[in-house]
Amino acid sequence: AYLTTQYCYSGYFGLLFSVHVLVDLRREIGGIVGRKIMRVHLKPGIAALFAGVITTVGIEVGDRPVPSFPRWAEIAFLSLLVPILCVPLLVRRIWPAVGFSVEETVCKYYGFGFFELFRLLNPSQAAPVRASPAIDEGHSLDVPRQSEGVKPPSIILVQVEALDSSLIGYEAGGQAVMPFLSGLVGRESVAYSRYCLSYHGLGGTSDAEFAVLNGAVPLQHCHSLRLSDFPNSIVRRLGGGYAKLAFHGNDGYFFNRKCGYREMGFDAFFDRRDMDLKDSGWGASDGDVLDFVLGKLRDLKGSPLFAYVITMTSHAPYTNYRSCPCRPLAFSREKGLNNFFNSFRYVDSCLRSFYERATETDADLTLVIFGDHSSGIKTDGYSATTLRANDELLEFTPYFLIGKRSEATSRQADVISLLDIGPTILHVAGAPGRICTRGQDLLSDGGPPVALVTLKGRELDRSEVREGLERSRR
Repeated sequence: AYLTTQYCYSGYFGLLFSVHVLVDLRREIGGIVGRKIMRVHLKPGIAALFAGVITTVGIEVGDRPVPSFPRWAEIAFLSLLVPILCVPLLVRRIWPAVGFSVEETVCKYYGFGFFELFRLLNPSQAAPVRASPAIDEGHSLDVPRQSEGVKPPSIILVQVEALDSSLIGYEAGGQAVMPFLSGLVGRESVAYSRYCLSYHGLGGTSDAEFAVLNGAVPLQHCHSLRLSDFPNSIVRRLGGGYAKLAFHGNDGYFFNRKCGYREMGFDAFFDRRDMDLKDSGWGASDGDVLDFVLGKLRDLKGSPLFAYVITMTSHAPYTNYRSCPCRPLAFSREKGLNNFFNSFRYVDSCLRSFYERATETDADLTLVIFGDHSSGIKTDGYSATTLRANDELLEFTPYFLIGKRSEATSRQADVISLLDIGPTILHVAGAPGRICTRGQDLLSDGGPPVALVTLKGRELDRSEVREGLERSRR
């Protein structure tokens, strides 16, 4: 069972499963086993080997009596075990060149027992990364230069968990579910698209992060934050003295974020432990995380900040809001749907509070809000925004760009994708140059819209996709 668990977990996440993972991600384990396990790319040869090992061990143990040892021998063994296991760790401290740097090396030389101890003592140890395969970077795109003497603005991207396009303007029980975001539609200095194509494949939520920060379609054979190099990262192209920080209410080693964000060019990645925030259900609450981000913005005292914030409170099963300071409302008689609406009512209030306080701190702030993927909910009273295109189910979230630099947009009604956000951010930051991307700059009037690219690499006409989405709403 232990070997099977290790194989299945590492096959999906590229990380070995440990006691540390079980303790920290106890709420997630059920979801992984229940919904994700069938996505593991099983290799028949290795699967057969694991089955053979387990069968052989079972037969050997079943045919023989379990040996017993004198109590003194057991005590002596346990007394010597811990010092023996700590020797490699001490050697690594004294002479780093002799030690190890990744989990596989630990298992190879010291076995799974020491691996468990190593993970408990080194919970933030970065997992190994694969060599970067060829990424389909698309076409070249020129980013315009900012006017001379113009100070680059602080830019904060907030990626909201499971934010549906359908939630914008939606009312239930006579009340708006997300009054703040819904009220932004049509306002000056707000660029809005109801339909932003998300990417939600093998990398789960991290696929959205990769698409936004690299302008490239996520990989299909592994989650993309496991790459050893990110040559198209927009973070590395930012100039103007930006402090580049990322924030996540969960644990940073999940989907290899701690390592991947560093390789993409971020100065620091703050997870729940780094921010010293309590666990309110699937990590820290969105309100606590956004308060921490606001503190960092104030600490910079006028220097520009580029921040990427990943929220978690609105994660399924949509009950995490109960641990947060909010007053539940009666949106629906159906319990699950009522929890869903209250989750996003809480998120909406957090975004409102953060926006108001952040713009008081920095009036030139540009705030970008979008979803990582849709909720997937389909009921008689409410449905997530999706569209079937051949054998792919396309998921759509809303997109908001709030700030003075959004006034030039001419594509507020278009269908866009997460690939468009990166080039647009470079435009806002005034970081000139040429990048390769499958997206487009939403603040530029130059040239016709490029094709919408799906997770499987298919190119779709944006206007036709919009027509299909509008038909599905009727």
